[in-house]
Amino acid sequence: MHSTSADLQRAKRLLVAAYNLIQVQTCSSLNVRSVIVVRGLRSKINLSEIPECRRWPLWLDLSEVASDKPIDSAGFLTVDDGVPHLAALLRDLT
Repeated sequence: MHSTSADLQRAKRLLVAAYNLIQVQTCSSLNVRSVIVVRGLRSKINLSEIPECRRWPLWLDLSEVASDKPIDSAGFLTVDDGVPHLAALLRDLT
């Protein structure tokens, strides 16, 4: 299933907002910053910034809320590159 223009616009707004939030976060001991982009009843999507990972410094992770068990993830270089990934992950959010 392909993302519609409205899906992509929503994903871009969410991703830009999360990226702006991540910039004011302090780094963990592993030099990673992370914020929740959106949370459903059973799953959530996090955005993480990993500066040492030069190929894909930004990551979106879909995981279960209760257990933090990973479901899916995608790495990317820029916020614009991440928009289609977030749109796809939003379809899987429960």
